[in-house]
Amino acid sequence: MRPGPLAVILMLLATRIDAPGTVKGYVVDRHGGALPGAEVLAVSTGGGPARAVTDSAGLYELRNLGIGVHSVSARLPGFSPSSSKDVSVTNGSTEQANFVLCPVLEDIDWPTTTVQDLWRLSTAVLRVRITATGTSRTGCAEEDFEHTAVVAEVFKNSASQVAARTIVLGQENWRGERRAYAVGQDMVVFLRETPLGFRRTAGPQAAILLRPGEDGAILEIVRTLARKTGRH
Repeated sequence: MRPGPLAVILMLLATRIDAPGTVKGYVVDRHGGALPGAEVLAVSTGGGPARAVTDSAGLYELRNLGIGVHSVSARLPGFSPSSSKDVSVTNGSTEQANFVLCPVLEDIDWPTTTVQDLWRLSTAVLRVRITATGTSRTGCAEEDFEHTAVVAEVFKNSASQVAARTIVLGQENWRGERRAYAVGQDMVVFLRETPLGFRRTAGPQAAILLRPGEDGAILEIVRTLARKTGRH
């Protein structure tokens, strides 16, 4: 005897196989810089841990996760582990979990970098004038300075920056840099675009104050680089 429609439906429901889920996201430092090599773990009560490592852009992806709540955390040597996040995975879903890791040591010993190196590493190179300053908590223990600046000249740009003609940039709270820039101050800044906004490419040296007698030399270097690379 052939089974009726209701029996067929009940049989299909009984043999349904749930599709695994995925958790993905990024791991960055307190200034929005990508953290490659960070270990991300997802642990659930019903199964063993799943593990992924962030790539060069700080991105990770945990696949084939079972349905349920997973405790997801990130860690990297030299940084404090993040607080675990409970992420609910449903049938075949893709969930997002991003992490900001705080350094164990506050001070960073930046190597000396040439203007040419800064140019190569930067998303945008601009001449700006500071119009407002303030403090901004980055999620770690200390506060950083945050500045609004009007763009006076573009040497190298990114599409999202050019449209606004104003930017918000962070001044990281490193050793010897405890005071905000002054309103009205002109500078050339070498910036990279991060998930948390524009940040300087390589520490304090990536923001060059324009002082009397120095303006011409600095501006000529970056203008020459812009002409040679066509990035203006």
